[in-house]
Amino acid sequence: MKGPLQPDDPSLLSIIKRDYLRPPRTGPYELQRLFSGDYEGKLLSELWIDSYLRDFYPPGKKGYFVEAGALDGVYMSNTLRLEMEQGWTGLLVEPDMDNYKQLLLANRKAWTSPTCLSLNDYPETVGGRDYSGYSNFRTITQYDSAQCVPARSLFLALNVSHVDFFSLDIEMTEEAVLKVFPFEDVTVDVWVIEHRWSGDFYVDMEKLNRTSNYTLVQMEQQGFPPEDIIHRQSLISVFEDKNFIQFMINKGYYYLDATCTQVGDFLFVQTPLSADDTEKQMKHQDFIAFCEVVLRV
Repeated sequence: MKGPLQPDDPSLLSIIKRDYLRPPRTGPYELQRLFSGDYEGKLLSELWIDSYLRDFYPPGKKGYFVEAGALDGVYMSNTLRLEMEQGWTGLLVEPDMDNYKQLLLANRKAWTSPTCLSLNDYPETVGGRDYSGYSNFRTITQYDSAQCVPARSLFLALNVSHVDFFSLDIEMTEEAVLKVFPFEDVTVDVWVIEHRWSGDFYVDMEKLNRTSNYTLVQMEQQGFPPEDIIHRQSLISVFEDKNFIQFMINKGYYYLDATCTQVGDFLFVQTPLSADDTEKQMKHQDFIAFCEVVLRV
């Protein structure tokens, strides 16, 4: 499928429902891979992501998730625990067919789609390049072509207008996808987005290894050399892409610096936050992280 079909075109939605959406599986989970081979000793999700999700969504609170870049639906999945332990359902999007076949075998209790999210507001076929790329500690995926559809079309096909948690890990294309995301029609409460600044930057590994266990404020308080502090500030300016953060703030989200380190995963929570969560929010005007604020008090 290619443009110029509009994202709400009835014929497009019919094709998506028929060919690119599969309903939740009904059989028992097939997760033996978790306990042997390449999976042995691996985490199902980033610990800091799971920790925040447990805070936001305590036991008994059900919801709807979307995971774009779902891989095989098991390894490093940010949604599997929510599904298994709390009865959530949702949508898993994975364009690589090798991964997608494994995803189906896992018997996830969520809709699945062997597509990628389109960078435009119309369907497109991506070919001749590695669309999904790779991510740290994940499987490298390469293929000749992939069918991409607008996020808006997937939501219309599923009749979904609210998402409690959206995990977006699509390797350097997330910003383009978000620019055509239907924020006005689909509300998302919590985003986890893997995002890497695409410009050039220099990392002094000696300085990084020497300071990696300290936040910027701790380095200032403990009298680290000025060149180490300047190096850390430059890393923060790279990994915490302020233009990207501001884009999400303009869409009505708080940015939560959940890791206090140079990690290219961003956590955004829709405003207003509840009273219990306000101490975690980031100050918009200067992007001071919560962990840095606490150390200054």
